[in-house]
Amino acid sequence: MENFGSVQARTYAGTLSSALKELRAGPAISGAKERREIGPHLWTLHVARKGRKGRHFVIFRVGSFQGQNVIDVLRLLHDSMDLERHLLPTELDS
Repeated sequence: MENFGSVQARTYAGTLSSALKELRAGPAISGAKERREIGPHLWTLHVARKGRKGRHFVIFRVGSFQGQNVIDVLRLLHDSMDLERHLLPTELDS
């Protein structure tokens, strides 16, 4: 908000929210990529959705909890960042 103003902050918050809502459908959604080169069960999803621009990735893990499939969002990073550098060793090994 400080750099780009309140209108852009609201627009980008809507873009991020849209990506996270779509992710509830599971990792088979358009744009999700499994990233085995980073770690087991890790996926990325670019937040740019349905014509909306965005320069961030959601990094998430697909797993199960008490018999239910779950998606665990680990990080939200700018697309210029080194993904592996910004994950904890415990997130890479799980």
